[in-house]
Amino acid sequence: GDLMGLFVNRYENHYAVNPLREYRRTAPPGMRDDQLYLVRALERTGEAIYKKDKKYVPNYYHMARWKSLGRDEGKARQIAERGVAVYENEGAPKYFQAAGLYLLLGVLNLQAKKVNDAVARVSTALELDPEHPQANYWMGRISLEQLDNLSNANAYFNRALLHWNSGEGVE
Repeated sequence: GDLMGLFVNRYENHYAVNPLREYRRTAPPGMRDDQLYLVRALERTGEAIYKKDKKYVPNYYHMARWKSLGRDEGKARQIAERGVAVYENEGAPKYFQAAGLYLLLGVLNLQAKKVNDAVARVSTALELDPEHPQANYWMGRISLEQLDNLSNANAYFNRALLHWNSGEGVE
């Protein structure tokens, strides 16, 4: 309500060109204008944070997620790839779950029809966290839909359900 209106007004005042027309063109179906403003404003905020600290791996993960939610999968994949490179060279804070970054990149690669890259990234996510429910789910989908391997798919889906039911959940 009021908070959203304040947020939208501040965003409109900060950016001289009203970007709503472009946002509507690229928005997921059914997304309202206030949701579009929020997603784009959060992207801008994330980009500012990301530009200040290029070695902070969680920034790459969050920026890639926002870009993918905004239907900019190509840019999301580039950001996630840079995040993986930073993680592999610099590491990440102890609280950061790097499996999520590898999984995100794997899913983005799958959407780009880069199946081998998707398998490699989701596999890395599973090496980092074998009980990761989303990683098991996506490896099951890749095994079933792309690799036509029903027995592997079944094993991954069962692992996903096992850990999903343990309270971790699948996004």
